[in-house]
Amino acid sequence: MLTRTVVILSIVFGCCFTPLLGNAQTKVMFNSNTLSCDNSNIEIPVIGENLSDVTSFTFRIHVDTTHIVFDSLGYKNDALLYGGVLKFNFSAQSQNIIVSWFTASPSFAVQMSKDTLFTLVMKVKQANTPLHFNDCEMSDNQMPPQIIQDIEYIDGYLQDSQQVQPQAVTITPEQQQVVNQGAVTITVSHDFSNVRDYYWQVKENETWNSINNVALYQGIYSPQLTIFANDTSLNGTQYRCLMSVGTSNNCFVTSPISTLHVVTEDGMEEWNKEEDIKIYAINSNAEDNGKIIVELKKAYASFEVQCIDLNGNVRLKKIKEKVHANSKVSFTTENLPNGLYAICCFSSGKLLKIRKIIK
Repeated sequence: MLTRTVVILSIVFGCCFTPLLGNAQTKVMFNSNTLSCDNSNIEIPVIGENLSDVTSFTFRIHVDTTHIVFDSLGYKNDALLYGGVLKFNFSAQSQNIIVSWFTASPSFAVQMSKDTLFTLVMKVKQANTPLHFNDCEMSDNQMPPQIIQDIEYIDGYLQDSQQVQPQAVTITPEQQQVVNQGAVTITVSHDFSNVRDYYWQVKENETWNSINNVALYQGIYSPQLTIFANDTSLNGTQYRCLMSVGTSNNCFVTSPISTLHVVTEDGMEEWNKEEDIKIYAINSNAEDNGKIIVELKKAYASFEVQCIDLNGNVRLKKIKEKVHANSKVSFTTENLPNGLYAICCFSSGKLLKIRKIIK
């Protein structure tokens, strides 16, 4: 398997900041969490926020040409194209990308709450290099135009993926359980700005393969994968999501793994049996009717109980921290409709025990 280095564009605070009292702060910034692989092209958004009556701007963006190679502008906001002139050039000597725009008509002045002004297309050769706003200015629609003084410019920084925290990509749940013939959904979450496509994979015979069985799955090219558990042979199956980023076809970010547990109704009480956990459902006592009691012989730093319906939906959840040995966790199902449910116990993301109840 090829190993690829991924870089992330994170925000650091830059120059030209003066507080704007009584009004929303005007900002020009690089988008945070823009990803790329080494030696691949990347589009980096430049964002405008709270722009009002802007008729011209000039942004000088300093780059380190030993680490990145500037190519061109990519996306250009329509607000800059109609009634205005947008230009750019690159000075290798000063290592500045200069992007300028102006309109001669106040009626075409830019009004923008928050949107992408344009994107910079460049090739990343090495991470850990800044993108720095340098000597920028913006003018309003007065006659004559006045330089807008109160602008905050937020620089960017290309950071090596090995320094990115693992929680940058999450998958929920990491352990998923469902009764045979039910359906469950796995979701991948992130805060990256340039994920292009999603590809879900399943582990088969110790090999990760792309999912192509549309009868068992839905959403194989989306952030949410729905699994129709039509067969108990799926029990223990592992899933992950590959996310393509930037403009390269060979640049991916991989999610953590989610494991599916499929059980039959008759076997739910015995599945993954944990002798230190006992689950009781009270259906006879008028006062406690519908109450679920979980007895714990061991102590747990964190303990979670979920009540799940046949479609894999979590209907009730209770989480307790620092649970002592020989203690109890209880909740009531009185507000749930009658039917079959699974009571599932977790600790630190691990499924410890499951029991069916009929309400």
